[in-house]
Amino acid sequence: MPASSMRRLVPFALALSCAACAVGTDEGPLDDAGSTTGTDSGSPNDAGRDAGRDAGRDGGFDAGVPSIRADLYADPDYTGAWAWARVGDTNDLGTFSATASSVKVPSGFVLYGFSDADLGGTISGVISADTPALGAGDDDVWSSIAIRDASEPFITVDTIVGGGTRRYPLGRFRSLGAFNDTIDGFSIPNGVTVIAYRDVEFQEPIGTFVGPLTTAALPERDAWSSMVVRVTLPEDDSVRASVLYVDSGYVGATLVLTPGAYGDLDGFSGAQAFRNVVSSLRASSSYQVWGFSYPNFGGAAYGPHVGDSVSITGDNDWDSVLITPASDPTITVYLDSGYANPLVRPLVDVPNVQTFNDDIDGILVPPGYVVYGFTDSWYGGSPRRHLAGQSPTSHDDWTSYRVVPDTTPSITIYLDAGASNGRIYPTGWFPDFNSLRNTIDGIDIPAGLRVCAWQSPNYAGTKWELVGPLTSSSVGAANGQNDWDSMLVTAASSCP
Repeated sequence: MPASSMRRLVPFALALSCAACAVGTDEGPLDDAGSTTGTDSGSPNDAGRDAGRDAGRDGGFDAGVPSIRADLYADPDYTGAWAWARVGDTNDLGTFSATASSVKVPSGFVLYGFSDADLGGTISGVISADTPALGAGDDDVWSSIAIRDASEPFITVDTIVGGGTRRYPLGRFRSLGAFNDTIDGFSIPNGVTVIAYRDVEFQEPIGTFVGPLTTAALPERDAWSSMVVRVTLPEDDSVRASVLYVDSGYVGATLVLTPGAYGDLDGFSGAQAFRNVVSSLRASSSYQVWGFSYPNFGGAAYGPHVGDSVSITGDNDWDSVLITPASDPTITVYLDSGYANPLVRPLVDVPNVQTFNDDIDGILVPPGYVVYGFTDSWYGGSPRRHLAGQSPTSHDDWTSYRVVPDTTPSITIYLDAGASNGRIYPTGWFPDFNSLRNTIDGIDIPAGLRVCAWQSPNYAGTKWELVGPLTSSSVGAANGQNDWDSMLVTAASSCP
């Protein structure tokens, strides 16, 4: 790494002064070639600064005010109280915080100001030359600054899609200040990695984005509050976000996705909707990427794609996407009797199987999971419960299904009096019983679970609440016997 790039890693001293009698003590490294200690007396000398600039950058010792520095002034036109700062990061301007109104920047360097200490808060625009009057957003604002070699790489973030931008150097930015929750897109050069977080102080990671990467379509737009910008490391490949491209060979418009479920590729803002346009992708080898021919993971499942794919299966037919760890197991559904015509699918709930409606004849469930098939869409109608292993389904009547760990608690509801004709339901939301509306006569609820039931679909109308442990041959008229249309089964302490 060249000396000019390494300089940013070194802490730098700050000296404060009045305009006529600057006095400060400078202790610490000057650059990669040597170190310096000394005392500075007198006002800044531009001629001396300029004459010593190259020598100071290349090596040697400095017995006073460093030649390579930024000069900050309390008033416009380089007047008023004066302070200087070395190249690198000054995490606290001390008594000069919220004081700078003009600044001189050494040739070959750029300056970034921050409204908070430790490079936190709102970042200034990049300042690459002497500036006699700081703008309204920077005048008397800065509490910390970063002075970097102009050749150092940087990223650009979009604060509004197609609109305002801000530039950030390498570093740790514990808060984005006024730009918290405004990041819509970015441009990251080769060799640079960005780790984004939902909260300040590097809490709740969103994802790792490895350059070169430019996009105006993010899955968590307006969610970034802090970030780390650093040189790319070999291990970044294992956590980098997946990138979808509209053309084969990794070209064309991009959509960046972190691990998770994306029910509709038209749900992103930006210049282009991404439904039915994806042709290639780049992804970490630690994750598997699946595309689906319908929204909400219905229809054909294309995948798994692990690592980069210059040309994907299901070209231009992806409507939704799932990104899960590469080690995640899969299920297999069979479209014909005798476990024939198998289709491998990931572990994801499917509210409508679309092209396979009433066509699933058997299933293979991996160890540790349970699959519930439902006769109606959105987990309505009669549920069919399948434990780990291979088993036939009932009469090709699936329209939706859910996949849950086998440790997921469940309840039993009864359609007929006397606790007969039972159906098992796992915890979760059930927006419409559909063909089973107004048929719930009895219920068993284990300890620790709560059932919230509504008189109408989509959790509307009169609400009833039943708490386990409860074994009842009858729900009872007071709890809406034979009048339920939707339901939530939850371990929460109350109903919504």
